[in-house]
This record gives sequence, C-alpha cells and structure tokens, in this order.
Amino acid sequence: MDPNWADLKFLETIRRCAPLVITDTDDAAYAVADTIPPEIYEAVGQLNLTVTRVDVGDRPCFPVANWMSCREKLIVELMTRMTRRSLELSKLGPSTAELDLAPTLSPWSSILDPKYGGAILIGAQVGHPTLRGKFINTSRLCRLDTEGARARTSTRWYRLGDRANQQELGSILYGRVGLADALMLTPSEVQAYIKADQVSAGLSDA
Repeated sequence: MDPNWADLKFLETIRRCAPLVITDTDDAAYAVADTIPPEIYEAVGQLNLTVTRVDVGDRPCFPVANWMSCREKLIVELMTRMTRRSLELSKLGPSTAELDLAPTLSPWSSILDPKYGGAILIGAQVGHPTLRGKFINTSRLCRLDTEGARARTSTRWYRLGDRANQQELGSILYGRVGLADALMLTPSEVQAYIKADQVSAGLSDA
C-alpha cells in the first residue's frame, strides 16, 4: 500500500466536507459545527489552528471565512507531508504492482503550478482512482522519468504516454495557448524544481 494512502483518504474527507451554512441576524455566514466530521476537528487541534466558535441560536458554529482558512491550511499540511514522502519514494522507483495500478497521462506536459509554484503535470488521464474528468492537473511533481515513461507526484505514480505538442497543450488548457506558452517547463527546469523541493525537504544538499 502506498504510504500516502491514509493522508489521501483524509484529504478526500476534507474536500468532500460541505458543512451546513446558516446566517445570523447580522447576515454573516456560519458553518454549523456538528456538520463537520470530528476527525477534521482533531486535525485542526493538532495544528493549533485558531477556530472561532460562535453560537447562532442554539447551534455552535464557525464563521465561514474561519472554516475555509482552516480547511486550506489542513490541505496544505497534508500535501506538504505527502510531498516529502513522495520525494523519498521517488528515489526508489515504483514496483511493478504500483505501475500496474497507476493512472496513465497521454498526451501530457510539465508546467509551472500557477497557484503554488513548482512543477506539475497536466494531460488526458485514464484510470485515475478519484478524478473523472478527461483532462487533469496533478499534484506537485517529485520525479519525472521520461525514459521510463513514469512520474511520481505528491500523491501517486503515473504512467506516461505521448508528450503533448503545443496545440494539444492549448486544448488541455481549454484553448488558452498563451497560457500554455507561459507555463510550459523544459526538462531541465522541471528537474531544477524537483531538486529545490528535495533541498527544502532536507533530502538533498543544495
């Protein structure tokens, strides 16, 4: 089993959590506390995040902005932890069984993550266990082995098919060819980003 399995499962719990939202007399929005899974509360406490409890009527609640801030910080914490594990796993490479279960990206391309920085992959996927859309972007790239046609991201291994040409990349980015030109990374740039993440995680010297 992939060492990130438990964190991936919890990540899905956080992303699927849609607490009941109510308004108070001040028309402010509040997330009802007892509609948030208790394991999320526990994780919030472990990170010492500030949670502001407000009673709306007789229901304990959190301001929606407070809830969304905690949610984002939990996701970042999980992704950081999984990225470090995956950087370590990438040195060993996948087993045959792991590759057999890995989703495929074809065509694919490596680009700069416009939200968090670092390298990610985008492409047309087949066999992803949780994402159902045709085109996806992956989590942070921890290894890119084009000769072996495989890649490791923060969350899983991928098998790689054909590399996307500029027209295909524009289609993957919903026709935004200019964005494709701005975000596309060369192989050496990808390896530089991965190296930087290894150094940041204390897994390699600068």
